[in-house]
Amino acid sequence: MKVSLHTSSLGNHDLNYVLSNVSRFGFRYVEIAADISITPHFSAHTAGPDDIATLDLLLSQNNLILSAIDIGGWDTEFCIANLGEEERIAAVERVSHVVGVAEKLRCEMVTSHLWGGPEEKTQDHAQVYAEQFIRSITELCPLLEKTGVRMAFMPHPGGLIEESDSAVDLIKSTTCKNIGYIFGTGHTSIMCRPEQNSTQMIAYADKSLTHVSVSDSHDTWRIVAPPEAKAHEHSAIGSGDVDFPEIFHALLQNGFNGFLSVHLISELDRIEQAAIQTRLELEKLIKAKLV
Repeated sequence: MKVSLHTSSLGNHDLNYVLSNVSRFGFRYVEIAADISITPHFSAHTAGPDDIATLDLLLSQNNLILSAIDIGGWDTEFCIANLGEEERIAAVERVSHVVGVAEKLRCEMVTSHLWGGPEEKTQDHAQVYAEQFIRSITELCPLLEKTGVRMAFMPHPGGLIEESDSAVDLIKSTTCKNIGYIFGTGHTSIMCRPEQNSTQMIAYADKSLTHVSVSDSHDTWRIVAPPEAKAHEHSAIGSGDVDFPEIFHALLQNGFNGFLSVHLISELDRIEQAAIQTRLELEKLIKAKLV
């Protein structure tokens, strides 16, 4: 397992600033936010040869390796489960461009949330969204297999699927070997079935688990918010209720050997301390479990 830092942890600063700090915090790997509306650190969907060369140079200058490109998935431009057919086709074309850019950057992973558009009561249309998602993956799969790039998807509150096991089922139903599942540690208490724990979710994901988004969070009952909000945090390890030793044991049982991508958007005001603390804790857990 290798530890990466997601660039959204540093907010919406320019890419040079972000990458220099990722390196300064002691990380060797970086996952770059390429969404459109929140932290567009790299416009992978429109990147040309000069843009790719510039990013490649910045990575080299900061002694960083690109672990993944995260397109977010919530923007209409990247929503491959869009109910509108024209929008879905356009999203597939943009994602195809991102896959090509990832190949040129020697990056083997493109990450996204399982989302649906347009913004309406997503769960009322879950089956139709799922059908659109499968249609899009069927169209993307030949390119993914040709380039060797993989895509991984994460369930999220408000998305077309909010539950871990159901997300795994949808991903497996695509039958595309280059499509995988992202386990978000900060979502543990809100993505589980009743009485289900992280060990059971990771076991259910089995070999479809290809990426882990790492953050801590308090359990939902501790957060003062309406239950339907499914509020959660993306904070440093040790600040919340997530059982990381249990998760690491489950990952080892799973045979997982991918990236642990640190995602600390709740720590923007103290990111240096939070990022270094989380990196050190992860390295300690890796060493303890693997020695």
